[in-house]
Amino acid sequence: FGLGMIWMCLERYLHVAPRLALGAVIGGFVLWIFYSIYRATVRYRFHERAVVRTSLLGTRTLAYANVAEMRWSESIERLEGAIPLGATVKASLVPDDGSPALSVRLHHFRANDRDLRYVRDAIAHHIAHDRLHPRLDRGEEVPWTSQAKFTRNGLVLKKGTLLPYDQPLGAFSRDGFLMLYRDNWRAPLVLLQSSDVKFYPGLV
Repeated sequence: FGLGMIWMCLERYLHVAPRLALGAVIGGFVLWIFYSIYRATVRYRFHERAVVRTSLLGTRTLAYANVAEMRWSESIERLEGAIPLGATVKASLVPDDGSPALSVRLHHFRANDRDLRYVRDAIAHHIAHDRLHPRLDRGEEVPWTSQAKFTRNGLVLKKGTLLPYDQPLGAFSRDGFLMLYRDNWRAPLVLLQSSDVKFYPGLV
């Protein structure tokens, strides 16, 4: 049905010749089949110091210490908003040698998978201590997501507010965001999205 609709749109609304429309539909269908087969063959193995991804296209290994940037998000699926059914993890790991990012996407049936969180924290630790801390020591400003940046004097929010490191702050995490506040979490100073670049390294 979906392919028929695409064909009809190509022919009727875009005025594509029937043969070209048929070729476009068949080509899209072949690409969809290939992508489905590729996704079905993707497997991840998380070791102590590296992640290995195998698929129809081959094997790729990336050491945690060689990750320059990371995005990591985890969404928990719930039945009727209460009973956890599992979690979906999406990550993008950018190597320090300029090669394409290694994408991770998997679903697991444990809503709280400590093994995957160990992987996430291990990568964040390497980025923070090997890449971000030396920049701070040199006096550079280090972005923390798109809403804040670390400086020698403290955390500077996007709107210019300086939060010294010795200033007491509260933190509250909810629905993929970290809220920093002084007195009441319902009036946060800033909302930091956990799936943003450098979020987890900034927590180390």
